[in-house]
Amino acid sequence: MNAKVSNVSSVCFNIEKSNPPQLIIHAIGKVNSSGWRNANLIPHVYVTQPADGVQDFDFYAEPPVGNALWVITPVSAEASIVLDRWISTIRIHSATNSLTMSLSDISCTVPLAPMANQLLRTKHEELDYFKRMDGDGGMPPVPMPTPPDGQQKERPGK
Repeated sequence: MNAKVSNVSSVCFNIEKSNPPQLIIHAIGKVNSSGWRNANLIPHVYVTQPADGVQDFDFYAEPPVGNALWVITPVSAEASIVLDRWISTIRIHSATNSLTMSLSDISCTVPLAPMANQLLRTKHEELDYFKRMDGDGGMPPVPMPTPPDGQQKERPGK
């Protein structure tokens, strides 16, 4: 079962010049643990188009099943919709906040290969490194300092 992500921290978009034009939305948010999967942006469906020109989206992801690390973890999602003439603004809703972005804000446009995916790929590689080092997803073993006499002592708990 999907749940809203804890927080949405950034929103950007790209307008694909096709017929009809496509609006591609990129969002980055945060969740309270590792293991969240399949993040997505779900557009609100309107019976009549809103007078304010805002297209709303809910930011959802699948929470972890089983063990998880209780650390703030980034998630990203992307959605693509037909860019109707009435849409002038997008708003992304999370469990605790929402972000609004005007389509006239060209500083927020991103290329089709978003940097968000590279950022998250790097974060997952860091997490994988820690899992490989310790075997259970915890912190890597910390080397004990060598005593002045040169004899290595046993690590406590090992």
